[in-house]
Amino acid sequence: MINNFYTHRGINNFHTHRGSNNFYTHIFFRESIASDWYITGLNIRCFLGEEARKKHLDFFFKAYTDLESKGFAPLAIFFPRLPLVGPAAECVRIRQSIYQVLQPIVEERVGAGERHPDYLDSLLQAGMPLEQVLVRLNGIFFAAHVNTVKTLLWAIINLIKYPDTLAWIREDVDRVYEESDGHPTAQDLVKLNRIEWLFKEGMRTLVFSQLSRDLLTDLEWEGYLLPQGDQVAICPVLANLDPALVGPSPQEFRPQRWADANASADNFFGGGGTRCKGEQFASQVLKVSVATLVREYNFSLLGKCAADVKPHFDGLGSPTPEGNTLRVRIVPRAHRD
Repeated sequence: MINNFYTHRGINNFHTHRGSNNFYTHIFFRESIASDWYITGLNIRCFLGEEARKKHLDFFFKAYTDLESKGFAPLAIFFPRLPLVGPAAECVRIRQSIYQVLQPIVEERVGAGERHPDYLDSLLQAGMPLEQVLVRLNGIFFAAHVNTVKTLLWAIINLIKYPDTLAWIREDVDRVYEESDGHPTAQDLVKLNRIEWLFKEGMRTLVFSQLSRDLLTDLEWEGYLLPQGDQVAICPVLANLDPALVGPSPQEFRPQRWADANASADNFFGGGGTRCKGEQFASQVLKVSVATLVREYNFSLLGKCAADVKPHFDGLGSPTPEGNTLRVRIVPRAHRD
């Protein structure tokens, strides 16, 4: 599993120095994210297949990184016919270039008539027309790029920041590996509850996106009458700090709280019929990534204390760590017999 973590970039391009027992790497959180390449490659493999990953990784990585950096990216992605200018107009151009790459891949797949173990195959088997297939692929690619990478980065930082949490997570991962004779399957991912709680706790302390809905009927709440058609929204900052939802000491970072947390607190992927369709995929990607890292390596920040790493809200989705780069030391972990 760990070998696949570096397959698409090459280990020699990933690190800056390697000794006999460890290697050092720079993680560039904005311009060139090492884990971003990993997840982008994994996304392509899962959505379009291995051949597309080999041929188009560079293009998709640059395209979605550029889209994320534009303030009006959502408008350009989902409403391309609006009369947009400036950065939003540039997003339209990028979106069109993405479609120019995706369309031949889809058309070739349709013409070949062969089955493939990927997301595109499921869309085609559902009889979805070409235009809808392109929209679905573009949407899920963008969503995975914007949030999944940053969630993984914060998980790593939190594991460095809280050694007790790392030991607690590693205990769970080692148990699953041992129970599966060192070859865990997709079914074994379900058992890694602690990693899932790690991500939820990270999102609870960092995610501040608004979740809004239009009222379909009049609603009376806490003595107030909200008429049909009004838009209502929850405030994630308050909800994520409500002891009634997340348990005692909400200011503390404590992934264990999710074993007993109120189900209403899990609002990170939305809710109802519009809940994120990529939730399960994102969960699997993140579980595999963290399980691989904690099983195979010890890692620590170099040059600054993990407690000093602060969130910087400069774009869409989850925040990036403050500052352009962090140096991380990665030491191969001694395996047990």
